[in-house]
Amino acid sequence: MKRNEIKKMEWPVAAILITAMIVVFGCNIFHYNYKMNSDIGAEAVLGRLIWDSKEIIPVSWYPSTETRIIATPQAAALFYGLTGNMDLSMGLACCTMTIGIVLAIWLFMKKAGSSRISCLLMCLFCLGFAGNIIILELLYVFAGYYAIHVIAFFFILNCYSSLLQKEWKKSKSLRRKMYGKCIIGLILAFLLGMQGTRGILITFGPLFGIEVIRILYEKICRRKCLGKGIVQREQHEKIPFLWVSGLLVLSFLGTKMPFFSGQEISRNIRNGFAKLVQVVLPGTWKAVGFSEGDPVRNICLGLLVLNVVIWVIVLLIHMLKWQELSSLEWCFLVTAASPVVTALIVAFTTVESSERYYFMWIFSMAFAAILSFECLRKGMTAGISAWKALTVITLTTAGIVIGINVHTVYQPILKAEEPTASDALEVVNYLEENGYEVAYSTFENANKMTALSNGKVNVYAVNSFETMDICKWLTNADGYPEDGIADQDGAVYIVPEACEEEMDRKIENDIEYICLEHIGIYKIWRHK
Repeated sequence: MKRNEIKKMEWPVAAILITAMIVVFGCNIFHYNYKMNSDIGAEAVLGRLIWDSKEIIPVSWYPSTETRIIATPQAAALFYGLTGNMDLSMGLACCTMTIGIVLAIWLFMKKAGSSRISCLLMCLFCLGFAGNIIILELLYVFAGYYAIHVIAFFFILNCYSSLLQKEWKKSKSLRRKMYGKCIIGLILAFLLGMQGTRGILITFGPLFGIEVIRILYEKICRRKCLGKGIVQREQHEKIPFLWVSGLLVLSFLGTKMPFFSGQEISRNIRNGFAKLVQVVLPGTWKAVGFSEGDPVRNICLGLLVLNVVIWVIVLLIHMLKWQELSSLEWCFLVTAASPVVTALIVAFTTVESSERYYFMWIFSMAFAAILSFECLRKGMTAGISAWKALTVITLTTAGIVIGINVHTVYQPILKAEEPTASDALEVVNYLEENGYEVAYSTFENANKMTALSNGKVNVYAVNSFETMDICKWLTNADGYPEDGIADQDGAVYIVPEACEEEMDRKIENDIEYICLEHIGIYKIWRHK
């Protein structure tokens, strides 16, 4: 492609990227309650609790499989201190994390030597390829569960690419800057390890595996290509390996800290293959977006996944020919390895599978599309009509996927009423109008209703209405009596239809309850 043609593309792509970010911001700020559930609501509740308690890890909070230390709730806490609005603060925090992801991708691509148009397209593809609402919640809208992991992933790739390029050794100031970035990376690895095992699954495990392959590959190349500078190369290659090893070790050590919370993991060798086929691969299918039902999008997504596979094969062929790979290509292999390594670990251990774990396919597809574009931009497809055609098809399908996602995912969100009418919303409105500030319900309803009321009504989860004991999962213990049994005078209970039998058994043993209201699928009870 000619230089002038590329320059003309930059402004339109930048405008589309900015528009995409504005759409994400609109969803977070003006439609935060669109898909409200107790997992999403828990992030907002935790953000408020962090500010009120002035503790990064509140002692009264029961976490889930990951302790939030550097994550979206911490950002939400700062915004809550400024606004006093729980839902708005979480929406602003998600916007901030989205900006962080885009900046991390941009800075990595620039450091890896990509052109400005490639940086813009990479940011756009990473934003636009996610068409599964669950994956969107992980990254950009409403919750941003894994946003910090994506920011850390591309920051680590930024450092890794710099180390492989070795330009940082040319001056003292560049060395200091590089050492500083590497130290920040090590600190990030430890903190993410304290949060849970996600960092090892997503970033540090795959990076270590690719670095080992790179070291072995370069050693074999060195034996085959004797020449000048052999000793110098051997000295240089140790630093990336030592740093990558340090990341993995520190992340693992972080999991041994008292703040760590996660699943108990054991081997599943015997049933691993069956789990891979029956559970993991269907979860991967959903994560990519194939289950969303649009046949055109599914065809386009299939082509983007095929492009990832093609690029992996192309780079493996280059390695078999003992050709040198660029730092950008090594980083692509890390990105492509991430969801594969995660899938294998989940399959051959007792870790419970979820489509959330395979979200890195989105970034693998975006990365492969950019490698194709770089070939087209540099004229490397000249004389190879099939490769050029595949590149054009890949970029066209990328645009189609983004367009369909905007129409089928973002447009309904932006058109929806805020908050969306529901029985749960009517319940919290009733409680607020009648002066009830605290209530108890199931986990599926507790944080959800607290967020729907924007924190005006605080609903806490109980394991069972029969026992009224505290639910120790994404819950603030401050909302319960000291014994953890929510069975005190004046307490209000929101009982869904599915739990009516539990409440009936409770009433049989204790008649001190009155039904205040019946709203949709819920009955509101109060202890006399």
